[in-house]
Amino acid sequence: MLTLLQAAINRKLREPISNALKPAQIRREAHSLTTKGKSQIVWAWLNKRLDFERLAYRLLIEAMTLELWARCFYEGQKANLPRLLHTTVGRTAVWCSHIQETKIRTTTQWLARSCYPASEGPLQKVSAEISVTDRWRPTPYVRVAVGKRVFLALREALPGNWITDDIIADTLRDYQSMEEQPK
Repeated sequence: MLTLLQAAINRKLREPISNALKPAQIRREAHSLTTKGKSQIVWAWLNKRLDFERLAYRLLIEAMTLELWARCFYEGQKANLPRLLHTTVGRTAVWCSHIQETKIRTTTQWLARSCYPASEGPLQKVSAEISVTDRWRPTPYVRVAVGKRVFLALREALPGNWITDDIIADTLRDYQSMEEQPK
């Protein structure tokens, strides 16, 4: 099972790290990017993580669990929940991507002095370096697109109605044993 998931991760969830644009670049290009393009940026940021493989497995396992839950409660009804499921997984993926950049900016500050020469006055102009965090928060539509990609990868590994609680339990067991093995 983990072999099928690994193949799906390699084919569907990999994204070149060069696509991980900085938040300022994203805002500059946002008007010309599609929702799918913005989701590729999120996946590129996820691929930058050192633990990307582990995160991808966890997202696929979460998607399997959500799909089984939806099938249990909504089987035979006209309700269709892909958007809800995609949003749930997409929200997790976007949160894990941490799309932010910390910059150092030089700014001018005025400091009040208790002792000062009469010719200068109580305030002194000083240059100070402060760190500023620049972030980009994807829209709900981008979260849906990110989650949809997880479900597309899952569909590549397993057909629609094959997921059972036994398969999820076996996958979790295999995943945990893989995590415990020394590298």
